[in-house]
Amino acid sequence: MRANLHTWMSRAPLLLLFAAVACSGPGGKSPKVLFISKNRTNPYHAAIEKGVRLEAAEKKYVVEIVGPDRETDYETQRLALKKAASSHEYAAVILEPNHSTAFADELAALDKEGIPFVVVDTPVAAYKSELKRFCAFVGTDNY
Repeated sequence: MRANLHTWMSRAPLLLLFAAVACSGPGGKSPKVLFISKNRTNPYHAAIEKGVRLEAAEKKYVVEIVGPDRETDYETQRLALKKAASSHEYAAVILEPNHSTAFADELAALDKEGIPFVVVDTPVAAYKSELKRFCAFVGTDNY
């Protein structure tokens, strides 16, 4: 049972984005998804990253994975979000935010550019009502 939950949790973010990417229109080439990890050295977050890679390979999506080596590094995530909004090279974004309120401006920029996104692990305060391109939150009940 635990392995099944672990597998679902590690693949769920990308599964939720497939519908959003599919709805973003024809492109002719494989959609590119940006996964912004919370902590690339933590085993839990590494498992989510692995699930994203596996699911992307199955669906023939191109996935770029970035993220800090520690959860207190907000700037790496901020820069990745800014790049996603300004470069127009990603069909969708999966974010495992290191903070629940630190990225409101960057998520608003994604939304303005029409880039769908999923938030994983840590809820983000800004997504609930204001953002149209927010697709889903995937997390656990740690309480």
